[in-house]
Amino acid sequence: MKETDTILSKLSLALFFLLACLPLLLGIAYALAYSLGLTGLLSEGFSFKYFLAVITSESFYSSVWYSFRIAACSLLLAFIPAFLLSTPFIYLPRRNPPLWFYLPLSLPPLVMALIFFVLLSAAGWLSSLAAGLGFIDVPEQFPSLVNDSFGWGIIITHIFLIAPFLSLLFVRIALQERLHSLYALARTLGSGKLFFIVTIWLPILIRRGLPVFWLYFIFCFGMYEVALVNGVSYPQAFSVLVAEKLSRFDLATRPEGYAMALIYCVAIITISVFVFRKRKFSV
Repeated sequence: MKETDTILSKLSLALFFLLACLPLLLGIAYALAYSLGLTGLLSEGFSFKYFLAVITSESFYSSVWYSFRIAACSLLLAFIPAFLLSTPFIYLPRRNPPLWFYLPLSLPPLVMALIFFVLLSAAGWLSSLAAGLGFIDVPEQFPSLVNDSFGWGIIITHIFLIAPFLSLLFVRIALQERLHSLYALARTLGSGKLFFIVTIWLPILIRRGLPVFWLYFIFCFGMYEVALVNGVSYPQAFSVLVAEKLSRFDLATRPEGYAMALIYCVAIITISVFVFRKRKFSV
């Protein structure tokens, strides 16, 4: 029986490597070769000039900062409603969340981006409603929250994409940690709700949820559809900038796009190894 389990485990690892790891490694190798001038239609031989062009480009750093700020703001602001929605479940023994918790998860990012573009643009539904109710004279006076320099349209879309999932994650953590039992024990010792939430519930949540927070930060940082629909032309989101470099008719920009993608992959993998080291995945 143990030998069978060992064989199945090795086969599973081999299948995972073939389907997930091998294509990723081949893609990274191709990007490295292309960015170093070793392949491609305009290949001129080994050169670091494309990497130098990237790391000396102002648009590269502007794009990285823009995407970093949006991802950080989206995750922090999504944490608040998710925390508020999940906190009541720490007082209830083994109660699953209602069905409406799951409904926002059925909407793909592109559909959510289009919904908020229609809602929040200067000529959208909210501006028309505000004009109809007399809050503004014409719809154009409504502040446009999409295609703005700060990225509010992207952030708001991300919040509605992330918060439902985080809510379900927090509820699961509360059930697994038996927070209702800990709360009952804390109450018998004279602890109040606020003290219990701040000193017990919040630290458990942050410790258990840290890997997922990091994965969703990567998700927000690299999101393409939402940034394309609700973002601005400058500074561009990092994923949009890379896609533009790779898809232009000017083939000279393609190696720079691969160099940007390679820098991103190396940075993400390095930080992920640091985040996930010595961590057991039980969530």
